[in-house]
Amino acid sequence: MFARGFLCKVIGEPPLFAIGPSSDRPDCLVEQAVDARLDDALKEAEALWLERFRTVTLAEIADDFDRRMPGDQCNSHAEPSAPA
Repeated sequence: MFARGFLCKVIGEPPLFAIGPSSDRPDCLVEQAVDARLDDALKEAEALWLERFRTVTLAEIADDFDRRMPGDQCNSHAEPSAPA
């Protein structure tokens, strides 16, 4: 199984999403109301993400990677060709 708990220990538990409530004007009532809704939505999104990835195995990810990789070379890690 894909273990998010293990990954969090390895990478130091960064936030799942790189967005979140603003603190530009914490005294603004509109900002407070929007931030509360945003916080709720992010918590729901994280719960859904965790639920879906709870059943993903590393073998499934590896199989998907193998299907996408052309031949025996991973294009994203290939050395650039020298100009002729």
